[in-house]
Amino acid sequence: MTSEKHESALPEERSRTPEEAWSDSLAHRAGDGRFGALAEALPALVIVLDPELRPIYVNRRWREFYGTTAEVAYAVKWKGLVHPDDLDRVVAAWSASIPRGRPFEAECRLLRRDGETRWHLARTVPVRDEKGNIKQWCSTLTDINDIKRAEQARREFDERYHALFEAIDEGFAVIELLFDEEMRCRDFAFLETNSSFERHTGFHGVLGKTVRQLVPELDDSWFSIYGDVALTGRPHRFDKSVPSLGRWFSVYALRVGAAHERRLAVVFSDVTEQRRREFALRESEERFRTLADNIAQLAWMMDAEGVPFWYNQRWYDYTGAVRGEEDVVRGVHPAHAERVREKLRQCVASGKPWEDTFPLRGMDGQYRWFLARAGPIRNDAGEVVRWFGTHTDITDHRRAQEALTEADRRKNEFLAVLAHELRNPLAPVRSAADLLSMRGPRDPELQRASQIIGRQVKHMSRLIDDLLDVSRVARGQIQLRVERCDLAQIVRMTAEDYRSTYEEAGVALHLQVPATVCVQGDPVRLSQMVGNLLSNAAKFTSKGGRVDVEVGANPTSGQAHVSVTDTGVGIGPSMLERLFVPFSQADTTLDRRQGGLGLGLALVKSLATMHGGTVTAESPGLGEGATFTLRFPLSEQPESESRDLASSPASATEPGRKLRIAVIEDNVDAAELLQLLLEMMGHEVHVSHDGTSGVELSKRTRPDVVLSDIGLPGPLDGYGVARTLRADPTLGATFLVALSGYGQQEDRRRAVEAGFDAHLVKPAQYEDLRGLLATVPTPE
Repeated sequence: MTSEKHESALPEERSRTPEEAWSDSLAHRAGDGRFGALAEALPALVIVLDPELRPIYVNRRWREFYGTTAEVAYAVKWKGLVHPDDLDRVVAAWSASIPRGRPFEAECRLLRRDGETRWHLARTVPVRDEKGNIKQWCSTLTDINDIKRAEQARREFDERYHALFEAIDEGFAVIELLFDEEMRCRDFAFLETNSSFERHTGFHGVLGKTVRQLVPELDDSWFSIYGDVALTGRPHRFDKSVPSLGRWFSVYALRVGAAHERRLAVVFSDVTEQRRREFALRESEERFRTLADNIAQLAWMMDAEGVPFWYNQRWYDYTGAVRGEEDVVRGVHPAHAERVREKLRQCVASGKPWEDTFPLRGMDGQYRWFLARAGPIRNDAGEVVRWFGTHTDITDHRRAQEALTEADRRKNEFLAVLAHELRNPLAPVRSAADLLSMRGPRDPELQRASQIIGRQVKHMSRLIDDLLDVSRVARGQIQLRVERCDLAQIVRMTAEDYRSTYEEAGVALHLQVPATVCVQGDPVRLSQMVGNLLSNAAKFTSKGGRVDVEVGANPTSGQAHVSVTDTGVGIGPSMLERLFVPFSQADTTLDRRQGGLGLGLALVKSLATMHGGTVTAESPGLGEGATFTLRFPLSEQPESESRDLASSPASATEPGRKLRIAVIEDNVDAAELLQLLLEMMGHEVHVSHDGTSGVELSKRTRPDVVLSDIGLPGPLDGYGVARTLRADPTLGATFLVALSGYGQQEDRRRAVEAGFDAHLVKPAQYEDLRGLLATVPTPE
């Protein structure tokens, strides 16, 4: 509504002279002095209007509020009194009541003289004479600004309150408790709930209902707790179940409002799953304790820092420790305690499993041997949260093991003594056989007897040799005389030694042997292994059968092999598993036709292992023959060729492709000699004495070949050097050679895995180096 409309809607206001208004006011006050005194004392704004709605009186509060004199107040315009935003509403209410002679009432904001807007309650009532005619209108405007602010604050609080409790995940309710005559809580009604209340309880539309209506069998302890909170005002937190709902609740109850209202605010959450997990955990812990207290081991746990916090009952029973004074290393024999403690500390720091053996003192003061193990328990993030460990009493096991070791030692000693004693009578027996042969050259029967005795003496000698060798191997008394040798030549010579045996047995012996296959080994022991396999094949192959011997080499795997395949009786699956166990034989009947002690194959296996090789047996089954295969590491050059090269000084000056070579060797003298040898071959040589500088040297000089020691000082050993160089694209074609004092198959395998192209055993001979360097690929 425009301001013009405001003016027309209100009663017409004509300008009056101050004198007229003041005169009427005085007349009025004179007519009723008590009214004037009362009006002047009221805190409300008071204005009196004549029947035509013209101001005839305003009190002191009015004048102070608007900052005007009485004379000016009578000429005031309505539009200057009411806040513009409230004016339309006030005018509408005024127009609906005053013209009809009805009282008027409205809440509106008034503009005070200092510019502040304050809410007022405006009331206007008619004053009538004896005839019922309106003679005056009396208006009051009461300041309700503080009430309005309080209402607004309450509304805002209620909005935040409802928003909060609708947003929280916990259930919320305001309840009113119902007490009996003895002031005991018997029931409670729901006055307010949030949406989470329904989700946690499953109840809908509970306002105004009592809990007895919803859950008739609710436990009385609920009412007891709530009653105490209402009567004492002390909040209470508790967990309780409602069996009929199958749920557990965590509840916090506090009194709200006046004490006589007996109202509580209840905040709760459904902890059913948590309770189930806790119950399952307690059951699991109880089962664990029952199990842990009844196992044979002493069990214990430590935290992530290695501090023990739990032991099973057997620990206390054995050690006699008092709870609170436990220590995993407590009672360990003083000779072992520091070692055990330090090893355990290192494992805790690294997170690696711990294992150790040591004597542990019992409560009786006696020591027993224990095997201790502990493993880390990790969380989902892989972090160690605790350790679980056990001590297993191995005293009886150690005693049994020591007894077995002693028995085995005595057995080996007995075998050695027996073999030695059996050899003594063979000399005269052999001599007697020779005498028979010499004395009766023309007597066929004597010659036949001499041959039989000779063969049996030879067979007996081999059995005794096997006994002695098995005993020596078991005691570590066999020393191999390792040299580069030609395996192909050894096989040919050994086969010739057994040729007559095969001819007598009526078994064909066929060889498939290349010209040369070089290995590192003891020629005598290599021949012994091949001979045992040949003897075994002849023994178990019937007349008319065949034995094939094959020798070969595989440069890729770095291995040579000797296979002996027969068409004999074959081997059953069960026998294959124990074929190389001493004294094991396929035929164990009393009328065994093949004889022997069952030591030949066991000896082959032991000697093959000592050479860094292996022996395997395969057979399709009984009656299908068998194949035995020996495998050994290859060597680069045969001994005969080595001697020729070594004896020819001119070979050092023979022309060849000049190579740039980096030598990485921490032994200064060895490095210098190797450098001189390589330079005599015509190569360019650079030397470094540790892995780090060796890598830098190689990156700087870009060599064709790198000769690197394995046991280098510093952070990079030889394997680390190879891996680093292989990771550099600019050195990918460099030929890497490992120099090592270890020449077993495992050492060669590790070198290849690290990235080396070749492996030389120290000291590297001239012919070895020359032959190896000749194989270095020419860059494209």
